[in-house]
Amino acid sequence: MKTLGKSLITSLGILLFLGGCSPSEQPVITLHLVGDSTMADKPEPRRNPERGWGQVLAGYFNDRVIVRNHAVNGRSTKSFLDEGKWNRVADEIVPGDYVFIQFGHNDQKSQDPSRYANPYSSYRRNLERMVEESREHGAHPVILSSIVRRKFNDQGTLEDTHGAYPFVARMVAESLDVPFIDLQQQTEDLVSGLGPERSAALYKILKPGVSEMYPDGVTDNTHLNESGALEIAGMVAESIRELGLPLAGYLDSKALSPRVLVILGGHSYDTTDFFEMLHSIKGFRFDSVSHPFAQGILTSGYLPAYDLLLYYDYMPDLPPKDSILYLNLAHLGVPMLFLHHSICSFQSWEGFGQLVGGKYVIGDASSDPAGLSGYKYDLELRVEVVDRKHPVTWGMEDFNFLDEGYSNIRMAEGVTPLLRTDHPESSGLVGWTCQFDRTTSVYLMLGHDRNAYKNPSFRQLVENAARWLTE
Repeated sequence: MKTLGKSLITSLGILLFLGGCSPSEQPVITLHLVGDSTMADKPEPRRNPERGWGQVLAGYFNDRVIVRNHAVNGRSTKSFLDEGKWNRVADEIVPGDYVFIQFGHNDQKSQDPSRYANPYSSYRRNLERMVEESREHGAHPVILSSIVRRKFNDQGTLEDTHGAYPFVARMVAESLDVPFIDLQQQTEDLVSGLGPERSAALYKILKPGVSEMYPDGVTDNTHLNESGALEIAGMVAESIRELGLPLAGYLDSKALSPRVLVILGGHSYDTTDFFEMLHSIKGFRFDSVSHPFAQGILTSGYLPAYDLLLYYDYMPDLPPKDSILYLNLAHLGVPMLFLHHSICSFQSWEGFGQLVGGKYVIGDASSDPAGLSGYKYDLELRVEVVDRKHPVTWGMEDFNFLDEGYSNIRMAEGVTPLLRTDHPESSGLVGWTCQFDRTTSVYLMLGHDRNAYKNPSFRQLVENAARWLTE
């Protein structure tokens, strides 16, 4: 059902390649990485919290790819060439290899003549040389722009620190017909979407006493920690697939599992058991974000990195203006899975009930009680599977469930029933799917606490829904 997210391989040549070769039959390819500290291997990984994204890139490929990381801390295109490091890389290249080239952080250091390279002249010329000499040796060059520095102003806006360098890198790629991976744009979307506070989790930012190597703590808004490096390496792997490079045939499918963004906030829950349930679902990667930070990610250009949005939030007072956010998501066709109390959100926007397929109505002192929804804890529900042939409920049998029940839900038209109960203190339907604009959504009323998370039937429903929505 997935209609947004990561592109599948579109090149016919790649499809034929994948179909004709098993990994054991693929020729071994070497991937050479040349760049600066944001890409480079870091020493003492057991003690050192810093990682270059190139240090973890090999995990995204099968064992037929050898990653040679030649990147060095502090180098620019100029110093990498002047010190003879590029010549040593070129001497290693054999036909069929790949060369990924990423510089810019240090080329801009105009106060250091050993590293500074004017973006429009020497920086461009240096990139062109690396591309041309890679091709002379029979390799496939790829140019990447630099990752962003985490520099927010007082208003919470991410500021650019790279100037013309990413633009010139793109110009060189276009002029020489070289594949281009725009990590500047991708990391800007991610970091700005996370915002000043949550984006710190990607960088080498540590409080005192956390790291043996940095006992007094450290604040480094340029270099990555392990989580950040894995995130960037995943961007590179996904870009390889989207570009349709033959190298995509070597990607490890497990490393590019569907990604689910879990939206939380506004309601307490058994955190440990909830995430244990999610992480028990094989073949998915789960990230989470809580309100109010969730709005930043949902409006950012990084959203296509996710294949599914899973809502377990409770935000009844979301302002009406935010409805445009959800309308945009629906128009893009973002698949959505809503669990339990998420149906209570967005009381001010009637359209939210159409997106979810139903609405829990909260009133005030002047409201007619007959039109309001209700809840009751610890209902012993007998749940009937309405359609055993639907992918969400495929082959499931009726089951018993101890959970909080909701009553008097205002249902939208056109939902497809999946689960029902005849308990007198619960709404009849407790699971359904519906279509709103281009989005397919699934709602499961079940899921209040650890009793639900540990229930095998509920876990199966969540897994089935996630697989169906992302297939």
